Amino acid sequence: SMVLRASDGFECDAYVAQPNKPPRAALVVLQEIFVVNPHIRAIADGFAMVGFLVIAPATFSRLQRHVNLGYSDADVVKGREFKTLAEALPAPGVMADVQAAVTHGSLACKGKVGVVGYCMGGALALVAAARRPDSVAACAPYYGVIGWPSAQPDWSRLAAKVVGEYAEHDDYAGPDASAAFQQTLR
Repeated sequence: SMVLRASDGFECDAYVAQPNKPPRAALVVLQEIFVVNPHIRAIADGFAMVGFLVIAPATFSRLQRHVNLGYSDADVVKGREFKTLAEALPAPGVMADVQAAVTHGSLACKGKVGVVGYCMGGALALVAAARRPDSVAACAPYYGVIGWPSAQPDWSRLAAKVVGEYAEHDDYAGPDASAAFQQTLR
């Protein structure tokens, strides 16, 4: 674990997974609404095992520190509440914490940074790639919707290689989200 200092001075908790040899690049892993839980830490550890330095910022730190959610119905409700509150933060809000993770990765790996996001994190990953075309070389949103209320990215600046994954039967990010993703990023 580490603490990332955002541009506004806020200190965001983050999980860091180190590879056992010099990293080939850095990856910022962005959480679902279920926070940086054991599942996200296991994903980070898996990427580290194949040579990446991984930083997973706890993007709800501005709302509450050390949140631990699982996948129960009650946790889904709580996670959605946190997401709504995070979306309502004044700009740049949680994007400042995401940027702190990208900056840390860029400095540690001489500019080679990818961003991977899951569900809510997929939306944040896309915004991060559009906001920092100089820092983010690759972006993989796993069912990320386009946009984040306080971010307003300039999609024309997106220079990263992007691979999006979408499910056919997903109420959050199904075929409509996939179509919006393709249309926006053309």
